Amino acid sequence: MPGSTGCTGLAQGHLVRAARLLGATESLLNAVAGKPFPTDQAEYDHTVAALCAPLAGASLDAAWAEGQAMTVQQVIDYALATEAR
Repeated sequence: MPGSTGCTGLAQGHLVRAARLLGATESLLNAVAGKPFPTDQAEYDHTVAALCAPLAGASLDAAWAEGQAMTVQQVIDYALATEAR
């Protein structure tokens, strides 16, 4: 599911991490499918909305852009990093 990694970070209170992962998710989706699959769209939209409420403005934009700039390998390494656990 496209928002799953971002959901995990959000649920654990790692807002900047969640924003990076969702930025990466959006970038990877755009490269492959253009947008989340219709069955995943509601979850993705909910996750992004939940993130935007507590983390807005420059912090959100910067973290999102950092995620979008990651390579696939960087996203995998970042998602698996133990620092967020």
